[in-house]
Amino acid sequence: MKNYSFKHPLMERVDHRGENFIQLTGRNRKAQLYLKQVLEFSVLGHRYNELEAESLGNQELIWCCDEKVIKKGEYHYIKIASREDLLYQLSGRKGSLLATFLEQVNDGVMVADYLAQINELLERVAIEYQRRCADYGLDYEFEIKPMTLSLLTQQHLIAYLSHYGVYSSEFMETNYLLEVFLKILNVLLERTATRYLICLEHLSQLISSEEIVRILKNLKQLSEDYDLMIVNIGREPDDLLVEKEDLEAILICGDQECQSFYDWTSILEYIERHYPALFQWREEELLLTLKRVIPYLLSKEGVRHVHRQRDLVVFILLNEGFCFYQYHSDEIDELSPLEMNFLREKLYKS
Repeated sequence: MKNYSFKHPLMERVDHRGENFIQLTGRNRKAQLYLKQVLEFSVLGHRYNELEAESLGNQELIWCCDEKVIKKGEYHYIKIASREDLLYQLSGRKGSLLATFLEQVNDGVMVADYLAQINELLERVAIEYQRRCADYGLDYEFEIKPMTLSLLTQQHLIAYLSHYGVYSSEFMETNYLLEVFLKILNVLLERTATRYLICLEHLSQLISSEEIVRILKNLKQLSEDYDLMIVNIGREPDDLLVEKEDLEAILICGDQECQSFYDWTSILEYIERHYPALFQWREEELLLTLKRVIPYLLSKEGVRHVHRQRDLVVFILLNEGFCFYQYHSDEIDELSPLEMNFLREKLYKS
């Protein structure tokens, strides 16, 4: 496990233990924004103007891994927060993932040979222009700039996807675009030493919950196999991958502080020990409950988003485990006497 720390002048230092797969959730949007700023400013670099420097107290934003400061250029940063971000990464434009892939293709001998032939023809065109001008007594010298690999891919090569007879990426389903993105990323991870940091934001606004689980599982596997860092940011349950092995990867941005979630064994033992009735839940049921409540933990208003009664019991138990007691709610329908007494004691006391 790695020890990460995030330092932002406008919030308390945040510490988190995990691997190369981190998920940020919670109701505190400002805290999520600050953490994202730390990531971006660390790997992209940032020059502050006078107003920004003053608002930050002339302090830097710092991201550390095992006490080593992550510096500009250590990662190739990719943000996927919208469909437009995906279309850009697959467009072949400068800086896109496809452009990086084409640079690898350009290393092939055949492409270089073809370019040499093109440049030879361009040189003949320049000579022909010069000859025609000489015929009219015009003293001109002509030179056509040679075609380079970079010029070819950035200006003359138009890339578009085709799928099921659709020949415009604009009309393709987002989940297919993500599939192509993953394929290209996989190739680059296999064939290059580039370190990538991919920041995903609010995936539930782009694809279905089933697709989110599949995509996040694939990215998590890539992060285990290669030098790939994944940061998944979301405020809704469907944004998250919640499985036994991934619970510690979740960092909750609460009202007052950011807290890492606990491992499966600790959570299971804690709930079994404190649940106010006989605990006989299946593993799948508990994981679904955790998925429904984790984004709302450590938030005073989070309780308003937890609608199932037994979820509410687990929600309160987990909050108490984090020593968080600031919540309130309207009264809910009856549960078992033990569960209802528990909720009345915790929620409805004056």
